[in-house]
Amino acid sequence: MKKSIQFLVALLIIMGGAFQYAANAQMLADIRSDCATDFALYHPYGAEFTPQVPLSSVPADFSNVTNFQDFAWRFTAKDSSLLLQNHFTVKKSPYRQLFDVYNHCTWNGTPIFVTTDAVLHTYHVLFDRLLAEIETQHLFDRLSGLTEKLLVESASQLATTDQILAREAVYSNTAFLSVALKLLYGPDTDVPDTVSTLVDREIDLIEGHAGFDYSPILGDFSQMDYSQFKVRGHYTGGDTLQAFFKTMMWYGWTIFTMEPELFGPLSSRHTLQALLLVQMLLQLENDCRPLLHQYEVIYQPTAFFSGKTDDPGVVEYRTIAEQIYGKAFSSLSPDSLADPVLLDAFIAEVQKLHGPKIPNWIYGTYVKYKGFRFMGQRFIPDSYLFAHLVYPDVGTAAQQRWMPKALDVMAILGSEPAYVLLDSLYQETAYEGYGQKIAEFNREFKELPAETWAQNLY
Repeated sequence: MKKSIQFLVALLIIMGGAFQYAANAQMLADIRSDCATDFALYHPYGAEFTPQVPLSSVPADFSNVTNFQDFAWRFTAKDSSLLLQNHFTVKKSPYRQLFDVYNHCTWNGTPIFVTTDAVLHTYHVLFDRLLAEIETQHLFDRLSGLTEKLLVESASQLATTDQILAREAVYSNTAFLSVALKLLYGPDTDVPDTVSTLVDREIDLIEGHAGFDYSPILGDFSQMDYSQFKVRGHYTGGDTLQAFFKTMMWYGWTIFTMEPELFGPLSSRHTLQALLLVQMLLQLENDCRPLLHQYEVIYQPTAFFSGKTDDPGVVEYRTIAEQIYGKAFSSLSPDSLADPVLLDAFIAEVQKLHGPKIPNWIYGTYVKYKGFRFMGQRFIPDSYLFAHLVYPDVGTAAQQRWMPKALDVMAILGSEPAYVLLDSLYQETAYEGYGQKIAEFNREFKELPAETWAQNLY
């Protein structure tokens, strides 16, 4: 038992870690049988064990911790008090990864107590590395090929389009796709002269990633957060990953509006742009297959890793377009797609689509809106929770909650200590509606079927 206590001190000194007390926590996702998902069959492997570590106590002088003096010089009186009271304290770590701690303990002979956070962290590292390899070795080339084909077709449509709205949509799409090409290959990449000035203005905002501004290409309907284009995570690991990140952010962060009552005529141009993008995926070919296949080869693996898009996209627009324009939708000219009667009918129908669970707000207001995303941002549960645990969903105009806390997620997932801390330490329950929202989300997550929990790696 002394060895367990010995490592406990070493672990907490080296990592500055803490133990989770979860004896009474209820698992919201308890999958005990096979379940089918869109990607594959999920087969759970159960692990049953009986804890056998006996209880122990530590005297005030730590005399039964055999290697205590190896670390005592790093403890303040407060640290020692916390060790006795809680069995852990927190110190700044010189290590970057959990496995560095294990290596250190192996080299110097300190016994190792493997905690669940180590397993979870290892899973995260593998997840991140595998995704980076797939993006670099496979998805970047497919994204480049997709963008090039779409841009060539869109630029060619400028010469054959006469209707004013159709020309505006084709011109804007050519600029939209040219931005993606420059993000993929660099600022010196040639794009059609007709849109080069507009594209350069957009690229300057993306590379500046300074914050909210109106998009020169999409128009003045709501400011876009250009700070989101700041490269982060594993995408800082090379030029290819950086280019992939910025291009996917451009395809996923931009929105083509569908609501005339909010945005007037601009929604018609945006909707026509979206229709043209969907049409090109169906019309163009790559290796004797519709370009839609290449789109799916990019979208599906990323959906398996991170989740499906939360906004209306290619599938929904194709389905409704074939209802409104007919089965020949994919072969119609831009002028035909711009037919005002058919376009208005299409807009009326797509407005019936579900809104995203992670809402889009018109900048500077609390007005939500819907729109088409070419390869939309992915729905992930923690972002969903955070989006609805701040004002205007929680708090009042006089007492607004602006920032969620990681503990919110833990409380919703059933951690009683997390909720106690939120209540007693941070007084978050003082915000109007906070406790009600936590309870609502807890019920919602309890009701999720196994297929939802197993649908992707995230």
